[in-house]
Amino acid sequence: MNGGMPGGLQLQVVVVPSNDSWVLRINGKVFRTPGERTLKLPTRRLAMQVKKEWDSLKGQMNAEAMPITNMCNTALDRIAPDQETVCEIVSEYGATDLLCYRAASPSGLEQRQRAGWDPVLAWARTSLGISLKSVTGMLPIVQPEASLDQIRQEISCYCPFELAGLAEIVTTTGSAILGLAYMRSFASAEQIWDLSVIDESWQFEHWGKDDESMAALAAKRRSFLAGCKLIDAIRKHSAS
Repeated sequence: MNGGMPGGLQLQVVVVPSNDSWVLRINGKVFRTPGERTLKLPTRRLAMQVKKEWDSLKGQMNAEAMPITNMCNTALDRIAPDQETVCEIVSEYGATDLLCYRAASPSGLEQRQRAGWDPVLAWARTSLGISLKSVTGMLPIVQPEASLDQIRQEISCYCPFELAGLAEIVTTTGSAILGLAYMRSFASAEQIWDLSVIDESWQFEHWGKDDESMAALAAKRRSFLAGCKLIDAIRKHSAS
């Protein structure tokens, strides 16, 4: 993020077209990433999301209040120069995917996991050609290499901005399959999130909630939703 702006500075943020992209001008200057790249955004909708974050600052810099801006910076500074490596890192979640590790007990949790996760794995198998094995317990399993290759191929199709959002979804859910399910519009953001926290929801229902766990989960959910919002701002831009 552009550092060095003193707290309390009044910011005037406008979105302007620039060839086939959109840029922000802040107090008349084109916004640049921490890596000194012009923040060229692929859709006006995404540019307006970034502008909304800046407008909400009220002149007080707060990086935590700017998740979409941060992801866009990451897309240009870290992902675009080495996209193959980032794709590989995100794809690796398929080898230890959340959906593949099931509880042995209690039976209610096992049934809830099966009811929620099996349809997603079935969709991945029929729609994407990704067939992952599941196991009871936490012992590691070796997934079919062909399926892991297919996950890599799917993820490699996305642009740096899409990959930034997808990476946020995958890392917060622990599931490459859930990430691809969102990218392919198999389920809504809320549905994907609910599937990713089946274990936590069960624990809260049966063992109660504590402030620390709830705060950590809320922070993770905010990051997840920011990733979804970035994706939506790219792929739902026909009306922009």
